[in-house]
Amino acid sequence: MSSKNKNGKMFFRNLPYYAFAVGFLAFGVGFLHIYHVSTLFENDRHFSHLSTLEREMAFYTEMGLYYSYYKTLVEAPSYMDGLLSIMYDNKTEYPSIINTLQRFNLYPEVVVAFFYRGYLRAAEDMNFTTKHCWQVDRGNGLMPVLSCEGLGDPAYFYLEAVWICAGLTMTVVFLFGQMLSGSIVGGALSVISFFYNHGECTRVQWTPPLRESFAYPFCLLQMLALTKVLHLGSSPENRNHSILLRKVLFIWIPTWIFLILWQFAQFVLTTQLLAVFFLYVLGIIKRNTFLPIIYGYALAVSHAAFSLFVNEFLIFSFLTTTLIAIMVLSMGLLPVLKNHSYLSRVLILCTLTPILTIVIKSQMVYFSGYKDDMHIVNLLKAKFLGYKDFHTLLYTCSAEFDFMPLEFFKNVTKTLLLPSAILTIALVLYSWTKTLSIKPKQEKTETSLMIKLRSVDPVVAYNILQLIAFGIMAALIMRLKLFFTPHLCLIVSLLASAKYSPWRSQELRLAFVFLLISGMSVRGFQNLKEQRDILGEYSNVPMEQLLNWINLNTKTDAVFAGPMPLMANVLLSTRRPIVNHPHYEDASLRARTKNVYSIFSRRTPQEVYVTLSQMNVDYVILGETWCFGESKKGCRTKDLWDIEEPKNIHRPAVCPILFHGNPSPFIRVFSNDVYVVLKVHSQSQYVELQTPMIFSQ
Repeated sequence: MSSKNKNGKMFFRNLPYYAFAVGFLAFGVGFLHIYHVSTLFENDRHFSHLSTLEREMAFYTEMGLYYSYYKTLVEAPSYMDGLLSIMYDNKTEYPSIINTLQRFNLYPEVVVAFFYRGYLRAAEDMNFTTKHCWQVDRGNGLMPVLSCEGLGDPAYFYLEAVWICAGLTMTVVFLFGQMLSGSIVGGALSVISFFYNHGECTRVQWTPPLRESFAYPFCLLQMLALTKVLHLGSSPENRNHSILLRKVLFIWIPTWIFLILWQFAQFVLTTQLLAVFFLYVLGIIKRNTFLPIIYGYALAVSHAAFSLFVNEFLIFSFLTTTLIAIMVLSMGLLPVLKNHSYLSRVLILCTLTPILTIVIKSQMVYFSGYKDDMHIVNLLKAKFLGYKDFHTLLYTCSAEFDFMPLEFFKNVTKTLLLPSAILTIALVLYSWTKTLSIKPKQEKTETSLMIKLRSVDPVVAYNILQLIAFGIMAALIMRLKLFFTPHLCLIVSLLASAKYSPWRSQELRLAFVFLLISGMSVRGFQNLKEQRDILGEYSNVPMEQLLNWINLNTKTDAVFAGPMPLMANVLLSTRRPIVNHPHYEDASLRARTKNVYSIFSRRTPQEVYVTLSQMNVDYVILGETWCFGESKKGCRTKDLWDIEEPKNIHRPAVCPILFHGNPSPFIRVFSNDVYVVLKVHSQSQYVELQTPMIFSQ
């Protein structure tokens, strides 16, 4: 038998096979996604036939930084030794000692390394083989390398953890779509939409160690938990204490996990918090639903701050200040406004929320002197006001931080995803308009409006508001389409909902959905084929020569500086101390990087030399791309310095001089077609002149 809830959705709760079918399909699509992304990664890199060094080089920029701490944990004499090593780290920002667990959201590496070491111990006790190795002849005059495959290889074990998270992402997408639509067909529609727009939904298959690879499934879980809480709010027994406690737990646990996995989580959760507060102010959700959500948030933020060793980026975040502002307004001001009209209450609260948030934020910054997130404010100024400085240009010159290109909208239109989402929202708004147009008898205007708004489904209302927030974020910063596109896939599941479909007949709804999927498949199958046709083999001989030279010719405590992306690989593959790296969320690190990047300015070699000497740098690495590479107008490294130091604009850039010409007062000790290493020596020390090691291809 089937039962209908008050919204008209069909929940076959009395059928014992329904829950099994949902679970089976959810895990099925999860395993399918694991296979898909792992195959794409292997096809692109031929990872199974790379040496250990090549695999580490394939984890470029921030990926290499995160993976280096996993390597520290698995190679340490004991797990606790490794944990202490990353908690008291003096190699990442030499000579400073930093707690990388506090700064870089490294709990994925901590957990994966723990299980890896446990797996090796179990394998040793049971005496079974954990990996298979063979020699790979690379040709082109390159030395053969040893390549290993299997869970006993640290990189393979790490990647398996990433693929499991990718599988969890697809599982949650199915469950989310099923919950929104009240239909297995709705869940399937979300999953199919995700696969057909895979390149716009995720990049886990190309950049596995990034924080989003681990955190995004928990972002979806957190939004699914909130959706469940909003659904429970309409339950007649929602005043029950066990229900209230369940709501708090539903918010607290996934929000806490999401926050400790990714520093960007605070921005997503801020938009979510504002959406929920807006629904509460409008009267769409009730107080006994709103308060457990706020309590859950408060517990999650406080526990995340504790778990991240008093992480200032979280403590002084807009999430924290928005949460404080909303708690003050909802518990302090809202009771005072009871005698005001409904519309005036809404206007007052919606106006005061951002004002109070900014006031609290500014006061916290003023009294603490905290400046680590000033680059975010400057980035917004750059987007809206054309503001330019060295740090904002480093962001905005990257394609990932540019405005959303028109190509994205073309791509999601060809698969019918965007038109389907627009149609869904139109149908939802039409349904709500019909409800709001009914006039209760003998009611005041504002009271009648409140009564009408209570009939709006808070689950759907929240997800539409969240989609709008993600859309704005993605429009400003292209990288954030990885939130927007999956949420489009979730919203289209409502086309299978009995409540919002224009067809009351289940047969007609199914026919429409299958017709829609057929239309999506025309471009969707082509997208999948193009992805799976990508075949490559990772090779970076110039970087390999550089890293091998560092390992063989420099002391283990020699300090390096250079372009941020490359520094992560130097730390990972040579274990040499570095002074700058690609994680750009710290004010002091940004200042360090700016000093290092003076080597790409128009200063004199002597000025750059003094700057690097004061930073205790032993070697600085120059990259051909950074010295000579073409970029869009205003985005070459010397252009960034022309903004900072316009007085030097008529001077020649120093990097080309040091790369090919006389490097004095530096000493050129290594060069190939792509990289040059310059030694920074102290005048008070004995200097041994070295013949530079030169490679050519």
